[in-house]
Formats: sequence, C-alpha cells, structure tokens
Amino acid sequence: MVDARKIFETNPRKSVVSWNALILGYAENGDAKQALDLFSQMESSSLERSCRPNRVTYLAALKACANLASIERGKSTECLEIGRRIHSQLVESGLELHTFVASTLIDTYGKCGSMVDARSVFDRMKTQDVVSWSSMILGYAESGRGDTSLELLERMRDDGGLRPNGVTFVSILAACGHAGLVDQGRQFFREMRDVYGIVPSEEHISCVVDLLCRANRLDEALEMLECQRPRPGFVTLMGALGGCRKWGNARVARAVFDLILGLEIPEEDRAAATLLMASVCGEA
Repeated sequence: MVDARKIFETNPRKSVVSWNALILGYAENGDAKQALDLFSQMESSSLERSCRPNRVTYLAALKACANLASIERGKSTECLEIGRRIHSQLVESGLELHTFVASTLIDTYGKCGSMVDARSVFDRMKTQDVVSWSSMILGYAESGRGDTSLELLERMRDDGGLRPNGVTFVSILAACGHAGLVDQGRQFFREMRDVYGIVPSEEHISCVVDLLCRANRLDEALEMLECQRPRPGFVTLMGALGGCRKWGNARVARAVFDLILGLEIPEEDRAAATLLMASVCGEA
C-alpha cells in the first residue's frame, strides 16, 4: 500500500478508477481508517465529473466501514453515521436497490449494530438473494438475536425458495453460538455436509469449536479439532485455547497447545500461544 500510495500521489490526473483502487486496497488490507479518510478526500476534491464517487467507490467505503465497526466496537456509532451518509448518496444516485449494493448495506448496518436500518434495506429490495438473507441472519446473530436468525433461515428456505450456501451456514452457526444452541448448531453442521454437500471451511470449523467452547464442552471441541483434515489453523486453535482458559481446563489446553506446536507459524504466534498456555496452567 505504501508503493501504491506513492504512485497515486505522483499522478497529476487522478481518475475515479485510481481513487477506487486505492480505497479498496486499504479496505482489503485491514486499514479501514485510511480507506475512509481517502474516501472523504475524494468527496472533497471531486469537482470534475470524472472523479465523482461511483458504485465501486461506495461499495469500497461501505466495506471499510463494516470492517472498522467489527474491529473497533467503540467506533460503531461513528461508522453507523458514515454508513447512513453513504446510503443517502446511494439513494440519490439511484443505486440503493441494486442487489449487491443492498446486501453490502445490510452487512454494514449489521456490523454497526443497527438491525433496524438493515431490515429497512432488506424489506425494500425487489428480490432478496442468498447473500442478502445471509447478511440479515448474521446481523441478527451478532446482535444477540439468534432466535430471529433461525426464523429467517426457515423463511429463506420456505418463502424465498433459496438453498443456503456456505456463507449462510457461517451465519447460522454463529447465531447458534450466540444463543447457546449447541445441539442445534451441531445438527446444522451435519446438515450442511450431508444434505447440502457443502465442504466445511476453516470458518465453519471455527464457529462450531467456538459454540462448544462457550458451552464448556471442551472434550467435544478437542475431538473436532483432532479429526479435521486438514487440521484447523492458528486462529481456530487459539480460540479453543482461550476457551480452555475461560473454564480452567488445563488437560484439554495441553492437547490443543500440542496441535498449535505442530503448525508452521511465525515465532511471535508461537510465543503468544505459549503465553496463553502458561496462563491456563497458572489459573487451573
């Protein structure tokens, strides 16, 4: 991004394409603040029609907004205001009801904690696709309304006539985790594989492990971690190790720590895992 910014700054005639490329680059590389700052600069300097924000610009800014709200919960109110401002610009541009734009708005509002705004966009869509349904399901899950998430899944299948995909099941498993529905979450996981033929991803495994750890079913979580091929990655295993610390289970923690040591990871990650393992043993 440093090199990309240098090229951008030395270009005397910046087009909307170059602005979009840099904003999206920051958003996709975890620097949401820079992306939003650049978006504001673009708005301020877009005197020429060729440099006015377009649909790609707004989508990139919304992505950055959602990412920032997810990473820094204290920024959710600020991000919500930015999201609403972008939303009003999309309405003025006649882009609000475009399916992908609407789904991105729903995701942004969900990450910012405003399911009222998300539901308003969802209900105004001409056609709700599996992405928009999944975004609504995840939004309700993250706001602690897992029961509503599960109701939406039934509506999606029965009324909408849509098959859930891998993204939908991430949302559903997260909803079960937040609502403490352990057995139902495991059933959805089996249904995902056996009924819909979806191969579990790292994110699905992570959701189920988190679900089990929240409920202090650590032996089941360990069994899942050990039987998966390929083995789950560092983030999932660290989540399980954190669950062991929460419940003071040094026995399962040692087994999870051994799995972490079997990974090819940077020394700083290995040090972080060792420190967490030491805290588990210290509190057990």
